[in-house]
Amino acid sequence: ISSLTISIVTGTGAATLGDVGTVNLDVDFENETSDWKNYIVTSGSEWKIIDGALTSQGAGDNVFVIQTVSKPDGVYTNTYHIESDGRPYSIIIRYTGWFADSVYLRVHPTGVYLESGPLLGYRPFQKHFIAAIPDNAVITVTLDDEKSLVSVWVDGREIIHDEEVPEDSILSWMPTYYGGIWVEGPGFKVTKINSNAEVYVEQSFSPLDF
Repeated sequence: ISSLTISIVTGTGAATLGDVGTVNLDVDFENETSDWKNYIVTSGSEWKIIDGALTSQGAGDNVFVIQTVSKPDGVYTNTYHIESDGRPYSIIIRYTGWFADSVYLRVHPTGVYLESGPLLGYRPFQKHFIAAIPDNAVITVTLDDEKSLVSVWVDGREIIHDEEVPEDSILSWMPTYYGGIWVEGPGFKVTKINSNAEVYVEQSFSPLDF
């Protein structure tokens, strides 16, 4: 995922939040209204709720990131209910704005890649894990950001356990995001997202203001 693509979410993050509350992220797109736009940022990409699913619309890269509050214990667990139609996609585990310490789970039907971001085709970190990934899958990713360890479950079956990933470095130049999806092309669907991370109940900016 290029910095150009994901730089749709730049600068101040949750700007001028004021006195607002937080809740754990729990989104069911079958029942959600426009409130999901307060904590799932899609600026620069095309996503639309269709038949109870957040569905990619653009012919090129479609990206969204989850705007969460930093957790004191540094442990982030996100669960995505996905309908992929067999195409590859990437789950954003940590995005910092710097390719070497941003971490993704790239998902294919026959396995997954735990990897850093690329720079001119070069990835400083990449590990492959063989696993059968169904088109319709519930994927849970846990990042222990303090210990730089990642675990992954697919439909309740653990396929990655406490795998070391690059540490968050001082070269990061953007707010850090701990969840999201990148996929190319239209028709990719996410029906639910659950997380132990907290999101702001309300914010003073619109994702379309960037």
